[in-house]
Amino acid sequence: MLNWIGMKRIILRTCCIWLILSVGSGRVVAQEFKGTKEMQQRFIQAKDLLLNFKNDSSLLILNELSEELVSSNQIDSPFGIRVQLRQAEALEKDHKNEKALEKLLHLSDVCEKRKYWDVLTNNQLSLAHLYEKIGLKDNCLMSLRYAESIIKTHEIDSLYPRFSIRISSYHRIFNDGDSTLFYAKEVLRTAPKYGKYEEEAVGHILAAMMLVEEDKEQAIEHFNAAGHYWKKTGDYSGYGGVMGNLTSIYSLMGDLEKALIYNDSSLIAADLAAKMGVDAKHLYYYTYKKRGELFNELGNTDSAWLYINKGFEMQLSEVYKSNTEKLLEIDARYKDKKKEQKIQEQKQEIRYERERRNWLWGMSGLLLLFTSLLGYAYLRLRKVNRKTEKQAAIITESNADLSISLKRQKVLQSEVHHRVKNNLQVIISLLELHLDEVETPKARKSLEDMSNRVYSMASMHGLLYQDGDTDLVNIHNYTSNLCEHFSNLSPIEKKPVFDLDIEALSINLETLMPVGIMLTELLTNSFQHGYIGEEQLHIYIKINTKKDGYFIFYKDNGPGFTENNIDGKEEGLGNYLLKSMSRQLEGTYTNYNDEGAITEIFFKEKNH
Repeated sequence: MLNWIGMKRIILRTCCIWLILSVGSGRVVAQEFKGTKEMQQRFIQAKDLLLNFKNDSSLLILNELSEELVSSNQIDSPFGIRVQLRQAEALEKDHKNEKALEKLLHLSDVCEKRKYWDVLTNNQLSLAHLYEKIGLKDNCLMSLRYAESIIKTHEIDSLYPRFSIRISSYHRIFNDGDSTLFYAKEVLRTAPKYGKYEEEAVGHILAAMMLVEEDKEQAIEHFNAAGHYWKKTGDYSGYGGVMGNLTSIYSLMGDLEKALIYNDSSLIAADLAAKMGVDAKHLYYYTYKKRGELFNELGNTDSAWLYINKGFEMQLSEVYKSNTEKLLEIDARYKDKKKEQKIQEQKQEIRYERERRNWLWGMSGLLLLFTSLLGYAYLRLRKVNRKTEKQAAIITESNADLSISLKRQKVLQSEVHHRVKNNLQVIISLLELHLDEVETPKARKSLEDMSNRVYSMASMHGLLYQDGDTDLVNIHNYTSNLCEHFSNLSPIEKKPVFDLDIEALSINLETLMPVGIMLTELLTNSFQHGYIGEEQLHIYIKINTKKDGYFIFYKDNGPGFTENNIDGKEEGLGNYLLKSMSRQLEGTYTNYNDEGAITEIFFKEKNH
């Protein structure tokens, strides 16, 4: 399995540089505020920290700059826009997606109003990247199309390569491999024309990532082209990442000697990056780890243990250093706040003493005035209390109305699930009626498979209606219903035995839909191919949580998978659905034989 950590860091670094430069080409008037010399220096410092993944330190500087710009009413100046774009980037890298989204949407309005078309295009592409990250497919596509329309309308062709990178990534994430490769090639076609060599390198990486499974030779060519760029520009951290991926490819191809050569190149790149002051510990770690794996495959266990242990110790050191830096930063912030608080307290004491002396001179007059004000305040307070009581009554009534509306909505959602379930049941009945008229075995099998897939969807809506919970479905109950359905379809003499070991988990409908399709395909395959003579079919299903996702273990006691099916070469609809559904859930699935057919699936829950 290829290690894409180096590629992710390369693409992330490229996004950093694009965001840093995205405002520079905006059509702004020369006399508009562009920041003082001291502000520019701090801004460059924040940029350097961000490129080295020190998000907290960078945000601290950017927030201070932002406060100064707000106080001087320059927050939406060209310099202010650059600061805000950098803030959005740092927030996104720090996984504060809501704040980053809010910042980018505000900047879209500003750039649109001032007609900064270049900046607006880059901003929309950054929005698309954020939407892609949090799984909002439609919003991502909308931002991409908006950026594309600006490029065409205002003839900003130099931004087309970056647009191609983002839409290629969109199709890769949302499962359209052909479009992913097409736009990666568009990057390679247009980037050299505008001197966008870094975008061209990223285009090579995208193309390589799509070709690595079906055409490793072409993938190697693209990785080498990207590596040539990073080496030529002196970015040895990026070059080392490319060499690491070439190591993985040759390892998969079984050419361990050549894999070791590229692993050596990755190690040399890490040394050069470290000499230039770049934090290359992550590159050392993955290089040592892969080197240990290669020596292990070559049978050199002593060297394998040495490098794996070396990489592990380096990772621990990096984690410790990162935690120490954060602790020192928190301590510095705390001390600065304590100093500021003490200064304010001293100022307050001086002010209080001066005011106290003045008050002594006019105490008699103030007492009289205070008495008058107290009487007036009492009358005002009575009036405010009466008004508050009326508002409280209105709020209570509104809350009651909202409660009734919420109950109606829940009833309506439950009814929707009930009707969907009924409509799907009608479709199942129509399919079963049509089965009686079909004589061709292949056609009957297709209709039966279709009926089972529709049933897996209907069962979900049925459980949502029965449980009264319109958000989550108990996966144990769902799987039990599905197994019972398949059991009822079997002749009495061929009734299967189910052994279910499923945790009491509840997952949302968006996740359960592809899970149900995968379980249906596995059960269908067992019922069609799992019987051996007159032997009874036994099916074991285990579902439990695993790290940051869920794990399905499926086994039957049949004759097992064919060689093509294990290797993933089978081109049937069932195999296609299993691949597609697992990718949709950011998961993986594996087939192998062990006294029967075994399938292991790991998946993550979709954003609700």
